[in-house]
Amino acid sequence: MKLKILYFYPELLNLYGDRGNIEVLFQRARRRGIDVEVREVKLGKVLNKSDFDEANFVFMGGGSDLNQKTLYEDLLLNKKGFLSDYIESGKVGLFICGAYQLLGKYYQTENGEKIPGLGILNLFTVNEGPKNRSVGNIKTYLSKEIKDVIFKNSKERKLYGFENHGGQTYFEDKNLKPMAKVLSGFGNNKKSKNEGVIYKNTFGTYLHGPILAMNPAFCDYLIKQALGVDSLDPLNDTLINEARANLWLIYQHNTIVKNWQNNQNTL
Repeated sequence: MKLKILYFYPELLNLYGDRGNIEVLFQRARRRGIDVEVREVKLGKVLNKSDFDEANFVFMGGGSDLNQKTLYEDLLLNKKGFLSDYIESGKVGLFICGAYQLLGKYYQTENGEKIPGLGILNLFTVNEGPKNRSVGNIKTYLSKEIKDVIFKNSKERKLYGFENHGGQTYFEDKNLKPMAKVLSGFGNNKKSKNEGVIYKNTFGTYLHGPILAMNPAFCDYLIKQALGVDSLDPLNDTLINEARANLWLIYQHNTIVKNWQNNQNTL
C-alpha cells in the first residue's frame, strides 16, 4: 500500500504555506506505516499517461496571478488531457484557491477580460472588484455529500482556514456540489454561502491554512479515498484537537480587535 502524490508546481504555487498540505499528508500516512512517494511536477516537466495511472493523489496549491500565468501554457498544452482523464476516473485531487479556479471554464478580470481556464469543471470565476474581495478567517461545515466513519462527530466536520481571493466562483453544472457550507467567512462567492467544490473525488477549495494541517479528519478522509481502504489506524491528535477547540475563539478575538481598530481610524 503506497500513497503516490503528484505535487504540481511547488516552486510557483505555495501561498500561505500550502506546501504544508504535502508535509501533513506525508507525516499522517507515514505514522501509520504507509509508504509515501511525492513527485514534484515543476514547470516544463514532461509527464505521460503512466505517471497519472500510477498516482493516487494530485495536489496543486494556490499562487499569485503572475505565477498562474507563468504555468498556464505548460499546464494547458502538456498536462491538461492527462489531468482531465485522472479527474474523470475518480482518483483523488486537492486544488487550492488559484488552482481551483484554473479547473474552471474561465476567470474574468475586473476589466471584463475572460482568461480561459482548463475547462475540466463547469464553473467560472469573476473578479467583481476590490470591494468584493474575500479576505479573512473562515469556518465551514463539511458537505453531507461526504460521508465517512473518519468523521466521528460534528466538531470534526468543521473546516477552518484562511481565505484571500478577488475572484468569486459560480457553478454551471448540477453535478458539481459545494465542499462545505460557510458558517463564517465568504467561500465561493458572497451570495451562495457555499465553499469549494466536489466532483467525484476532486476537491477544490479557497481554504489556505494549510487546510490539511488545520483539519486532520479531512486529511485522513483524503488518504482513505486515495488508498481505497475502509479504515486507517487512529493517531493521537490530542494537541491539534485542543488547538482547534480554541481556534475560533482566537478568530473572533482578532475580528473584534480589527473592527475596533477600524472604528478608531474613522473617528
